Amino acid sequence: MNNTGYTTIKADYIFNPASDDPVKRYILVNNGIIENISDSPPVYNGMRQLDFTGYAISPFFCDYHLHFSERALASSGKIAGTLLQNGINKVFEGGDCHLSGLEMKKLLRDKLEVKTAGYAIYKKGTYGKFIGRGVEGPGEARVLIDKLCEHGVDYIKIINSGIFKPETATVTPGGFEKKELAEIVGYARERGLDIFCHANGAGKIHDAVSAGVSVIIHGLYVSDETLAMMAEKKVGFIPTANAFAGLSGTTKGRAIQMNIDRAVEKHLPAIKKASDRGVKVLPGTDSGPHFIPYGKAYRSELRLFKNAGLPVERILSSACADQITEGMRADFLILDGLEIKKVFISGECLEDMDDDS
Repeated sequence: MNNTGYTTIKADYIFNPASDDPVKRYILVNNGIIENISDSPPVYNGMRQLDFTGYAISPFFCDYHLHFSERALASSGKIAGTLLQNGINKVFEGGDCHLSGLEMKKLLRDKLEVKTAGYAIYKKGTYGKFIGRGVEGPGEARVLIDKLCEHGVDYIKIINSGIFKPETATVTPGGFEKKELAEIVGYARERGLDIFCHANGAGKIHDAVSAGVSVIIHGLYVSDETLAMMAEKKVGFIPTANAFAGLSGTTKGRAIQMNIDRAVEKHLPAIKKASDRGVKVLPGTDSGPHFIPYGKAYRSELRLFKNAGLPVERILSSACADQITEGMRADFLILDGLEIKKVFISGECLEDMDDDS
């Protein structure tokens, strides 16, 4: 392991989302920090040189929607390692009824950046008990939002529909009345927090966007009209396409499989339409259940974005957690298109670090 001195890393280009800089190919690392980014090779005596010609250098990725359960706390280190190996160093945790995301945020603070909703807020008697706490209406929701703010959550998660049921190809009951939802969203806004909203079904998605949420999660059966409104209101979209496809591993029967396939086939064009309209489409896995593995599901989500017709550069722009800049810790990825070839942390290849441990 090279703990001292300079290392230069060369690639075909350095991908930085939304950057206007000319193409640069070289990163100079000194003691784990990026000292220089340039289009010409730096020269130092005894400098280690790593050549990744044919590949690109990229920032780490963000998984914009996953879950940490109470059971996951005992495997926090393993989960963090899996996420890092898959190029993910930032996650948005979408809620657990035991506030496990807040505990995981503390446990992983030196490894990952965790943004958490604490627990989701859902309508009593409908979907949501495993990842949230139920309320009868806006009054009780305000109480929970105040409590979440006291806990120091990073955003509010609201459930405004049920889930996709592959046996019938329908969405189960869930969510709030339009007026209730608008009041709850308005109060969260007053508290200065973004609102990520679980919503499936054309009507429930439309209601959520109309109410002023920040992001739609899942969004199965979203209408063209609502996509246009999302673009106008700058509402983000986390389509979790692989989570729907992953239902294949939980069910049996050809008819059920066909329902899943048709749902995914309908969802992918909506992802493309959203992106083409200017909606920020963000990769999120819904990982946490056994059939949606941390890390691996993220790679599948990016491939589904590509299958939907999104250009690789646009996919990477939405996936990247940050920019690569001088003075930052030398954490970056070596990519072949969307595929990760190497992971660097503090200027050292994760494989080499594992070998030395």
